[in-house]
Amino acid sequence: MLMMEFTEPASRKDIESALAPFLTFIASGEEIPLNDIKNKLQADLKSIGVDEVTIVRSKNVEVGDMNMNAAYDPIDDEEGFNHFEIELIFSKEDKTIAFSPKGLENIKSRLIDLLEHEMIHLSQYRGRGFKKQREFKPKKGLTTKIKKTREYLGNDDEIEAYAKNIASELIRKSDK
Repeated sequence: MLMMEFTEPASRKDIESALAPFLTFIASGEEIPLNDIKNKLQADLKSIGVDEVTIVRSKNVEVGDMNMNAAYDPIDDEEGFNHFEIELIFSKEDKTIAFSPKGLENIKSRLIDLLEHEMIHLSQYRGRGFKKQREFKPKKGLTTKIKKTREYLGNDDEIEAYAKNIASELIRKSDK
């Protein structure tokens, strides 16, 4: 366990700085084993609270592509442990992957957005003294899938975090 004190969530610059060695590592254009990608990302992001990076295989991801998810664990945070997890999602067929220069910029933006989103959740939970937020209750009569989606996206914490992601994406797109 890495011992450190978090007084404030990492800033965008902190995230970019922590990501820099990882981005250099994947910038070769060469095929890189998925486990090496996972291990390098985990090592480089430990300093900003990432506890674990895992690999997930999916039939819904195209060969040569990578998706990702992240999660914040308020219980680990409250207990002083690293509190973020990242899933790297690859095609079931991929064993290695190479990143193009355009792909690198996309990966950088997505990782920063993903971590900023989770940092917002960190601030929300810390600001409430680690209490859960009240749940959003969608109207009755919806399918289970739609109900779960609305419960998730109707949550005030998620609205705030996704608003930040949307604003960041709009800024990136307007700069082009």
